[in-house]
Amino acid sequence: MILLRIFLGRFLRWSVRHTWSLVIGIVLLVVEVVGLAGSSVFFRVAALLSVGYGVFEIVRKATDDWQRLQRIYERERPDGPVVGQYEAPYDGWEEIELNSWRAVTDARINARLIHGEKIAIERTPELWLPSGRYEELRKLLRVRLDADEKKIRLSRDFLSDSATISLQQTVYSAFLVTNRLGLYKLRERGSEREILDSEEVLLRAGRIPTFDRSRCSNHLGVDVLAISSDGRILVTRQSAGNQVSRGLLASSGSGSVDWDDLHEQDELVTLLARAMRREMCEELGLHSTETPELGSILPLGYARFSHLGGKPQFFGVARLDAANGRVQGIESRYIDDHLTIHFDPGRGVDELVQKIDKFESNHRNEMSFPLHVNFQMIRRWLATDDQAGAWLGL
Repeated sequence: MILLRIFLGRFLRWSVRHTWSLVIGIVLLVVEVVGLAGSSVFFRVAALLSVGYGVFEIVRKATDDWQRLQRIYERERPDGPVVGQYEAPYDGWEEIELNSWRAVTDARINARLIHGEKIAIERTPELWLPSGRYEELRKLLRVRLDADEKKIRLSRDFLSDSATISLQQTVYSAFLVTNRLGLYKLRERGSEREILDSEEVLLRAGRIPTFDRSRCSNHLGVDVLAISSDGRILVTRQSAGNQVSRGLLASSGSGSVDWDDLHEQDELVTLLARAMRREMCEELGLHSTETPELGSILPLGYARFSHLGGKPQFFGVARLDAANGRVQGIESRYIDDHLTIHFDPGRGVDELVQKIDKFESNHRNEMSFPLHVNFQMIRRWLATDDQAGAWLGL
């Protein structure tokens, strides 16, 4: 399958770069087949040479790609992720940490999300892709993916006083050769050198830059934790097929915002709620009859992940009726299992917080960083919003 993807990719690229050669070859073959030129040897030879040259070039380059792809491997950074200090104004944001993972967040932005403030969306029409050797390697690595979905990146800084948020289309594979280099080195077998310079793409002058200065894809991540009316918090375990958080516990829905999640009249909170709902329904295997309304999804916070070059991530909570998590379809490649945190709804917010605290204490070494941040966001929401318990039905 991977070899076929490589061949098709090379064919499309060769066709674009050598359109006239392809057209001439096809025309000459048609002329020969329908007999417009009689039995001219010239047309037959010219057609075969034109088509044969194209086939040879495609096969040669596809073979080279395949051989190189077989030599490329990734290695988790033995000394921990690449984490730099931030440029202003992010250097003044509050830091959240777990083990070697870091993020920064701003309580003022989080409050705007919780209160449902309508933040307009500006769309940048151009597709964003990395440049130079980062783009060359992206084209090669994308064939390993089940699908290279269109994602949404943050193209300008989103701050506490921002009236709008600026979004741009990108593709998931761009993440593999930019933000993800904070966690993993890409190497070729037989060499100790990284194929790509991680600090070159992640940092500027040793610091994590603002978004308008960043060389990373910075596609929007979302995490949402489902809390059901019958007293359950639903947690998933990521499988080895995930690009990050492999084998670790994660939120009920953990992924990223697809370009298709964005509708024409959307503002930010609606877009986030829709993306969170989709991820949660996919990963919990919810039936269509169990799909909650968008009003049952509440974005709670925003953070930049320092160990991923400042990648933007949004967090939320979902209010569910009684529902059972079950892995189905392609999600079985990314979700190994579901866990449940039980609590007594009749004992209110304090009981819920106690159960979250106990779960984190017992599973600290199994937790993904996004799940830890999501728990933090929920705790703060419950502690600071008098209406939080009522919203959850407690």
